Amino acid sequence: MVGIAGLILMIPWSMFYNETKPKFMMPLAAGVMTIIAAVALYLSFTTGDISNVFVTAFLISFFAFQWFANAVSISRNNI
Repeated sequence: MVGIAGLILMIPWSMFYNETKPKFMMPLAAGVMTIIAAVALYLSFTTGDISNVFVTAFLISFFAFQWFANAVSISRNNI
C-alpha cells in the first residue's frame, strides 16, 4: 500500500514546478494529495481496514489531479 501511494504521488510532485495562473496551485494540489495519502495510510495501518474513506478520497483526488493538470496544460498551450 505504501508503494502504491508512493508511485501515485510521484505524478503530482513531478509537476510541482509547472507554471499556473495562481502561482501555488500545483504545489497546493500535491500537498493536499500527500496529506490525504498520509492520513489514509495511517488509518489503514492502525485499523487494519484498507477501504476507509481517505483511501477513496486519495484515489478520487488522483483522478481530479489528472484533470487539473490537463486543464493547466491545455490553457498554457492556448495562450
